[in-house]
Amino acid sequence: MTSTERPQLAVRSPADLIAAVPYLLGFHPADSVVAVALLGRQIVFAARMDLPDPATDPVDLAQHLAGVLSRQGAEAATVVGYGSPDRVTPAVDALRAAVSATGMKVLDALRVTDGRWWSYLCTEPDCCPPQGRRYDLTANRIAASAVFAGQVALPDRAALVAQVAPMDGRPRTRRVRPPPAPSSGWPS
Repeated sequence: MTSTERPQLAVRSPADLIAAVPYLLGFHPADSVVAVALLGRQIVFAARMDLPDPATDPVDLAQHLAGVLSRQGAEAATVVGYGSPDRVTPAVDALRAAVSATGMKVLDALRVTDGRWWSYLCTEPDCCPPQGRRYDLTANRIAASAVFAGQVALPDRAALVAQVAPMDGRPRTRRVRPPPAPSSGWPS
């Protein structure tokens, strides 16, 4: 595997997908809605947006995100919302509708909060109990495989932003100090 190839991870359940999302994005999302796009059985793209303010209609943001997925050639998507139900549900519902309107199939729509996940589409109490299903990212084989393959999931979006932020002040001065002038070998 070269440094530009990503390992192939077999996602077999909602808990596996939830474990994969931080490695697809590069950080653990919070107060976000994520769309994981598929072509056939392969994940081809993942994108996220901040949960909109409760007073804001999420439709425009959802349509934008669905358009981004569609331009990637995706056939289907799973929507995952991270946060409290009062903020996640409107965003997930808007994104589900926007994804469907592009002609893509919505495979599932999940909410993740406090170590539990719920499916908006599954009504079977055996697999999707009303109190949600517990998951543990640290014990999931997808997360372990991703880490073993050298993938990183930073703790949050702020950590990712900090990694690509421009340097200021003393760190910048130390990094951009010009090299010493080459010696010509002739006495001056």
